Amino acid sequence: MKSLRWALGLTLLAIVPCICKGQVKADSGRRPSSQLETKPANCEFNVSVLTGVHRVAGDEGLVIMIARLGRGEVSRKLNRRRLHNARTFLTEFGHRSPETIVTAEGDRVDGYGRVELYAGGKLFYVLFASQNADLPVGACSFEGEDPCKIRT
Repeated sequence: MKSLRWALGLTLLAIVPCICKGQVKADSGRRPSSQLETKPANCEFNVSVLTGVHRVAGDEGLVIMIARLGRGEVSRKLNRRRLHNARTFLTEFGHRSPETIVTAEGDRVDGYGRVELYAGGKLFYVLFASQNADLPVGACSFEGEDPCKIRT
């Protein structure tokens, strides 16, 4: 019985550092561990993620959005366009105060272009965009003029 306890104790001592090391490594990635999407999603999905970042940040909290061009994309206008769409959705549809949204352009990435969303200083989600395409958000089916297409 005593040797069984020793064996169990030594096994736990050997396993715990491996578990902790694995957790640190998983948390250090660019995408949140809960994120499943690895390619561009549709308008409805993007809307739900933007609504989520708004709720997590709270009405007065800061939402940070960083747009990054992907492989084969050259126009910085594309980054600005994607940021405009996300900001417009949060302010026009989500009724978020523009002063609580910070936008920036980041370095180019390999793969799809993206908009990284941060709430409370932590990465919330990464929205991917099709190559050389806008980030689809807003009223996914609507009548009249799409507010995301209005130049500001």
